[in-house]
Amino acid sequence: MLGTCVPEDSARRVDSEPRAMIDLHEVLPGVHPGARMILQIHDELVFEVPEDEVESVAVLVRERMEKAMDLAVPLLAEPSWGPSWADTK
Repeated sequence: MLGTCVPEDSARRVDSEPRAMIDLHEVLPGVHPGARMILQIHDELVFEVPEDEVESVAVLVRERMEKAMDLAVPLLAEPSWGPSWADTK
């Protein structure tokens, strides 16, 4: 389980998260066919990922989320992972 969060104090999070979700929905199956986005909870996206792909998927997700929009201030994504969503906290 991989969870990625864009902190609420980041500018324009509301606009960037849906853009990142669409981008990841299109890109993820071609690059990591075993990984899938399964849930959005407030400012977090949750993915189910094969254990041996977690770190490379985390890099891809972070990259896509942080670059979803071109802004004057940086958007920061904070990936974390564990066997369940609760363990990613």
